[in-house]
Amino acid sequence: SSDVCSSDLGVLLNGHWGFIDKYGNLVIQPRFDGVRDFHDGLAVAIIEGKCGFINKIGEFVVEPIFDDLEELSEGLALVEIGHKYGFIREAGRFAIALQFDRVESFRGSISRVWKDGNNAFIDTDGTIIFQCDEDETLGNFIDGAALVSGVSKVFASECGHDVQGCDGVCSDDPCSCEYSERLCEDCSVNYAYFINKMGKSITPYKFKAFGDFSEGLGVVGQPMENYDPGEHYLFGYIDNSGQIKIRPQYHTAEPFKKGKARVYTADEEWKLINIAGDLVAGRNFDEIGNFEEGFASIKVDGKYGFVDTDRSVVIEPRFHSVHNFENGMAGVQDDANNKWGFVDKTGRVVIPCQFEEVRDFHRVMT
Repeated sequence: SSDVCSSDLGVLLNGHWGFIDKYGNLVIQPRFDGVRDFHDGLAVAIIEGKCGFINKIGEFVVEPIFDDLEELSEGLALVEIGHKYGFIREAGRFAIALQFDRVESFRGSISRVWKDGNNAFIDTDGTIIFQCDEDETLGNFIDGAALVSGVSKVFASECGHDVQGCDGVCSDDPCSCEYSERLCEDCSVNYAYFINKMGKSITPYKFKAFGDFSEGLGVVGQPMENYDPGEHYLFGYIDNSGQIKIRPQYHTAEPFKKGKARVYTADEEWKLINIAGDLVAGRNFDEIGNFEEGFASIKVDGKYGFVDTDRSVVIEPRFHSVHNFENGMAGVQDDANNKWGFVDKTGRVVIPCQFEEVRDFHRVMT
């Protein structure tokens, strides 16, 4: 097999979307109101507000009848009609009927769904494998763990504490006016825990804030001293046994990716740390994006470029805006004419900046 570009670079021309090849030649004429990237030979295309799947020559193979349609994931595509969601197979046949208020695409044979205000996980047959309690929320499964969070509620009528809004009008003790149905912030407690794919808890309730797991570590937060609960946290990382691996010390912390994570430090700078919590040395930037294919976007003095995983600048900041690298190409917006094109990993412009907008670059094996 050989690696070739397959008619799957979406571009906007004269108000309509089409596709070009790696040389910039139009291969599907611009006639759509919107498009998404090609995956497994299919791309979502939008006409008059309705979504369907097109093939590589621009023909609809699943007619545009859906209000929303996502790419196939594990053989199933998320669809919406009339604010109800379900899943179809590649040929357009329903696999899971329209019944949910919201859904997410399948990852690892599991989808997160919402119905009647409650969260749940379902498998590819539509069977519920974990149901949240009322008022709990679910995070995504990452590295085999998903976050469940909620609040142990205590109302003012139950504890007798003053609640903002009453202002001492009531003579009852505890308060029995309309404000008695307000939560007492002193007595109500946030809780969170991680579950595995069997729905079993794998961490204790230790922290007030959580983020997703990635590469064996999950983001957790503890309230800062001298601040009201819920307003200011310091974030760190735990492993999937609940043990602290990097102590909470950052104002913002993001999941790890390829051994590195972005954190916002007390000196109000975005920096990179490794799995051990050590800072990755290098030049500081106004912004740094997530790493894709070993490169992250950076912003310096209003211009964008790229660094490698050692924080070495490999493409000097000179663009008005950029997309992440995908299959060796990144979309860039020229600072002079505001048009979009593509650069390779050396920073060489391989498709001139001539388009009103571009989507990420994809390749397929043929």
